[in-house]
Amino acid sequence: MVTDKSNGGVGMEREELLEHLGTTYDVVKEFEDLDSEKYKLTRRRDEWLGDPTKISGEGKRNLYLVGSYLVIYLLLFGSSVYDGVFGDHNFFIKILLAFWYIALLSGLGFLYKFLFKAIGAKIVSKKTFYLEKISEVENDIYELEQQQTELAEDIMNFTDVPEDYLTSDIVGRFHGYVSNRRADTLKECINLFEQERVQNNMKRELEAANKQIAEMAQKIGSLDSSLKQ
Repeated sequence: MVTDKSNGGVGMEREELLEHLGTTYDVVKEFEDLDSEKYKLTRRRDEWLGDPTKISGEGKRNLYLVGSYLVIYLLLFGSSVYDGVFGDHNFFIKILLAFWYIALLSGLGFLYKFLFKAIGAKIVSKKTFYLEKISEVENDIYELEQQQTELAEDIMNFTDVPEDYLTSDIVGRFHGYVSNRRADTLKECINLFEQERVQNNMKRELEAANKQIAEMAQKIGSLDSSLKQ
């Protein structure tokens, strides 16, 4: 828990302002680290929620359909093979072949049933595992959110830095301004930061414009070369 707010940074001595900004940086950085950890846990939870091993009722029906199609195919294929290859044998051979064919289909049916149960058991096992993990991750996310809520209250009760500037990067730059004697008050830090932000935006816009001009000049040069040829 951090201390209460001061006087807005107006009457702070330089060392006091440095300490104030340093403490603000530490708390804001801790908040951002919690947010980063929450993001990782949320991504992990979402990946587990979308795991394909959690088979649905539709998936089970699809497995049954595959098995049914397989049996029908074997029946049709077996009938054609039986008629084409064994059709001219005597009655006794036909009976033996028929029993062999029935045994083959029965064996395939038992094999499919065994595989289906094995796959289903594996799926249920993995589903249970993922559901337990998801529950654990959601508890961790909830705890992180609680910590963030407490930190957010501490930050707003303690710091004089406006909410729009409460990032570790900006507060760190404020600390650098005061440390390097470029600013003596929080207001001066904000003004200096805004000036630099405007300058950086203008610099990026100028660089983008120069890049477009260079690309256009290159296209004109290429077009001129092709016309001369």
